Amino acid sequence: MNKKAISPIIAIVILLTVTVSSASSAFFWLNKIQGQITGEEERFEVVSFELEGAEVEVLDTDFTPQNELLMFIQNSGEEPIIISSTTDAPTTVWLLKDANDQVICSSDWSGVGNAPICKQGCNEELAPGEIRKVILGNLDGMCNVVGKPTDSIFVYEIDFGGITKVESSFVR
Repeated sequence: MNKKAISPIIAIVILLTVTVSSASSAFFWLNKIQGQITGEEERFEVVSFELEGAEVEVLDTDFTPQNELLMFIQNSGEEPIIISSTTDAPTTVWLLKDANDQVICSSDWSGVGNAPICKQGCNEELAPGEIRKVILGNLDGMCNVVGKPTDSIFVYEIDFGGITKVESSFVR
């Protein structure tokens, strides 16, 4: 039998070539994955910082003789906030509780399905530093503030589309 094999030198050269190409492929692949992970973390940090820069204060809340809720809201943060009265995202929703911390209602301000309706001050961007008068009506609907006794205390939390929240209270 006449068998031929490759020389040991050529075998070593082939092994080195395969090893170097495998190592460089693995290096570039891992580098790409690391870049994707780092990029996602950077995007998450930007969103987190935006949320940290968003802050709203309720300066005053009054229940009026017209059975409306009059609020003066100030954007005391660094990011603009949307006060929305629609059912489309981002929505402004509130959680209304009585003095015993019992939930009365949780709704948006669209007026849909007997929900409270924002009569003034909604569907516009609240710029940093801006103070806005917001009037909520239909408070005899699902939230039924009107049906509660006079001098009832209510606590509410407003969520501005997941950007920031604020809590305050009022007396009927």
